[in-house]
Amino acid sequence: MRTLGKLLLSIFILLTLLSACGPLKDENDLERINNNNELRAAYGQVTGTYQGTVTPYGINSNTYPIEVKLYIIDVQDGVSSTGELQTRPELRGYYRRLDTRDDLLATSLGVAFNKNTYDLTMTASKQSTGSTRGDTYLSLTGKFSAGTIEGTSNYVQIGETGRLTLNRISQ
Repeated sequence: MRTLGKLLLSIFILLTLLSACGPLKDENDLERINNNNELRAAYGQVTGTYQGTVTPYGINSNTYPIEVKLYIIDVQDGVSSTGELQTRPELRGYYRRLDTRDDLLATSLGVAFNKNTYDLTMTASKQSTGSTRGDTYLSLTGKFSAGTIEGTSNYVQIGETGRLTLNRISQ
């Protein structure tokens, strides 16, 4: 009887430990977790709030102040071998001009970051709703280095429109 009690207690402890660990992961799940951790580490280098200026090309053009916030979100990316929803980190941004009080010149950004070259491409698929200029596509491209981003501002219909200089003010 004592042996049966010890056996039942051992089984109970084993089942409790296994259930606390969650579903077992296969190699694909572990690889995805490692890839996601690498992405988070790479994106974490550039996340934060940046402020700076765009200096438009042209004689009569005035420099204007902007703010760009870069952040990480999790997006759904399939289902694991155990049936759980999977996510992956994605870098996103928010752009706004600081010389206006309304949100007409503010928009969300899709962001691509190359962890090997430190190149950033931030694009807005459409200006904020309410824009009278239609579907104007904005693109900011640059290189990240020691808390700064330097590059260019572009409008798809026009091309390169100015020099971009941003400094990280918070992370």
